[in-house]
Amino acid sequence: MQEDKQDIKCQHITKRNINCPYMDINERNKMTHYKNLLELIQDKDNYPNAGRVYIQKSKIDDLENAEYWVISSKEAKEQDYIEGERGSRIPMSLVNFNVISFLDVQTFMGIIDLKMENNPELSLEDTDVFIDAIIYYLENDDFLD
Repeated sequence: MQEDKQDIKCQHITKRNINCPYMDINERNKMTHYKNLLELIQDKDNYPNAGRVYIQKSKIDDLENAEYWVISSKEAKEQDYIEGERGSRIPMSLVNFNVISFLDVQTFMGIIDLKMENNPELSLEDTDVFIDAIIYYLENDDFLD
């Protein structure tokens, strides 16, 4: 008996509720939780086109080990918000996780992609290099080659 293509191509993805091209649109728009930066980076190609990355507030100084949540703009718009620090807004689905807004999805992807493009010897596991690039962006509002 032949396995369904969706099951084969998205087996690891659907367990974590991550964007998969074979999922219906409602599944792709669900919030996704990442246990650390490496998981977040490794899954960058599965983020929603428009959305936001939130970070565990208590670990903002430990980017490698912080937990992250990615939520699509579509899902976020369907929720109420609370006012966060520095005028940011936190969707109600994330309030209990004590998060703060980190970066928009496109900016985060841009930081990682530019670093990979300019340094072909890098692998996604080189989180220390990506942390430097993220910090540089946060401090300078500019990308680090």
